[in-house]
Amino acid sequence: MNLRKQNKKQLIPSWLMIIASFSLAVAFFLPYVTATDAGRNLLGASEINVSLLGMIKIHRDLAATPPYELVGTIVLVLIGLIALFTVLSLLFSLLKKPLPTLIFAVLNFAVFSVLKWDLTDRRVIPSGLYNWGFSCYYLYIGSVLLFAGAIWLLVVKRKAKKKLKEQEEL
Repeated sequence: MNLRKQNKKQLIPSWLMIIASFSLAVAFFLPYVTATDAGRNLLGASEINVSLLGMIKIHRDLAATPPYELVGTIVLVLIGLIALFTVLSLLFSLLKKPLPTLIFAVLNFAVFSVLKWDLTDRRVIPSGLYNWGFSCYYLYIGSVLLFAGAIWLLVVKRKAKKKLKEQEEL
């Protein structure tokens, strides 16, 4: 197999990884929580659709309030880890490195699962004011797509390496 055919086989999984990791970064700007109908009447316009970046502001203010310092700090750390793992996934996707991308996709999935569990367990979301927004669900979909692309590229690279080794032996 020549190098051109090998690169063509790697093209689709590479692009899948890049697009999925970039869309995870874009998900930071999409609504993570959305106000319910009852909440729309009580909340201001800026509080109807709150992205993960908006959640940072809310929990930064919460971390400054004495009885809620720990809760606010924990959520800020979780959102920071999601951002870090998303950027690292994007970086390794661009470098076409499937194994590190896979690791950071799994870590990202785990951290935002913990964040969602925390907000649900404390009955913050869903509540009378808020329900989950598009970004909350997309983080799962994007992570699965990133995971699939990384596995696919890993398999394609392993097969190409095995085939190259067999050709060298001949």
